[in-house]
Amino acid sequence: MNTEGFYEVLLYRVRDLVLTMTLGQRIFGVGTVCVHSSDKSISHLDLKNVKNPREVKELIHQNVEAAKDRRRMRTTELMGTGQEPEGLCDVEDPEDGELD
Repeated sequence: MNTEGFYEVLLYRVRDLVLTMTLGQRIFGVGTVCVHSSDKSISHLDLKNVKNPREVKELIHQNVEAAKDRRRMRTTELMGTGQEPEGLCDVEDPEDGELD
């Protein structure tokens, strides 16, 4: 059974963005943008095999900052939630082809 899930994280809830690129992804000009959020239902979201990943990460970052400015959110409002981003993104091991 092939199912697709569609997930949404509100921009003002994004806490951190991480870009990873395996060797294979670099060859094809794609990467994974990891979104860490304070959303309890989706605290970690991987956007895998995104074209132009550096530009996408920067675009997300700019929109996150704009959303936080509109809501007049400060860093101190996000601190103390007890939820820190867990680890790094899942990265493919080039030797076994599986995700860690």
